[in-house]
Amino acid sequence: MLLTLALLPAALGANVFIIDDGDADVGSLVSTLEDGGNEVTLSTTYGVHEWEFTGGELALDSMDVVVWLDGGLAAPLNMPAAGQEALEGFVNDGGGILLFGQNGQNYLAGRHASMGPLIPIRAWPIYTGGDIRCIADSVVCDGYDSETLTPFDGGHLSTADTAFGTTAAHFSAWWDTSPEDSPLVSAVAYERGLGHGLQWGLWGNSTSDFYQTDWGNPDIAQLMLNSVRWLAQGPPRADPGGPYEGVAGDTFTVDASGSSARGDASLVSFAWDVGGVYAATDSEPEFTFTSDLLDGPSTHEVYLTVTDDDGRSSVMSTSLFVTNANPVVDAIACPTTVDEGAFAAFDVEVSDPEVDDTWTVEWRIAGETVGSGASVEMSFVDDGLVGVSVRVTDDDGGVAEAICE
Repeated sequence: MLLTLALLPAALGANVFIIDDGDADVGSLVSTLEDGGNEVTLSTTYGVHEWEFTGGELALDSMDVVVWLDGGLAAPLNMPAAGQEALEGFVNDGGGILLFGQNGQNYLAGRHASMGPLIPIRAWPIYTGGDIRCIADSVVCDGYDSETLTPFDGGHLSTADTAFGTTAAHFSAWWDTSPEDSPLVSAVAYERGLGHGLQWGLWGNSTSDFYQTDWGNPDIAQLMLNSVRWLAQGPPRADPGGPYEGVAGDTFTVDASGSSARGDASLVSFAWDVGGVYAATDSEPEFTFTSDLLDGPSTHEVYLTVTDDDGRSSVMSTSLFVTNANPVVDAIACPTTVDEGAFAAFDVEVSDPEVDDTWTVEWRIAGETVGSGASVEMSFVDDGLVGVSVRVTDDDGGVAEAICE
């Protein structure tokens, strides 16, 4: 479901990553977005332009919105396949992407071949100048209504048919005598996987002033800020930490403090499930438990569900590997003297950190087993000093030993 801006909370700013196309006007768009309270990072911060971007330059998922500029110097060039794959993965995993007319025409020209699922506006005709007319309850037209014509200068891709998505605004050429009836599309919103995208027919950056979008135009600037705000409203990022490892019976703490919300939201709930055995839901990211119900050696899936204050949630898993805990000889009772030929009782108390473990008990003299069980009776035919020990083995091979003193 595409939510309108009216249903969103007040903007707090988004983390925006701009894929730089090398055009001189990139700085103007950066200023527009930063003036709106967003934190903007350029791909050139990592030393790459659009035609060099692979997605491996940064943790892309740490961003709320990616702005893909494909004009200027980048117009005749292909983004590397790895970069295309990274962008589609970013959107599928909950991110938002903002595109322009240049992306659609370059796609038609055979560039960025795998990016079709992210590019709904594709056309050859380009008009210069005209008006944008918002659709009532549009996801990005907060402050504008369907009766208002918003003029702009620069190029605009022209089409009445889009590949997919929901039309958010219409376009009419400057010479159109009935702009309120124009079927041409100016903006399309769509959902993809867990994320969503928005493409404007506005050309974007261009080496020609004739086509260049004026990012400083107050109306265009506001529409861009609206776009980023809507795109930033994605599901939270769940990070369960790990993988974790320890001994069964130990106390573990799993930590989700690496999780984060997107856009205006805040995280309010962390729900854990450890191997279907331990579970907890809390407003704090850490969960501490004693693992006595886990039978090592074994590996258990640890699932984390994080929920934000808008009710959106995400699930991520990691693993917990527990090794076997050895049994413990808690007490051993042995007589210090026994009459020759008489029977004497030998007793041992055993415990195990793992609730489900079982064990066997062997009583030994000189390395040979002479009895079994927690309690035994033994007699000795010859007088002398005899060394008696007990050996406890659990069902996973763990061993504990003790000597009669």
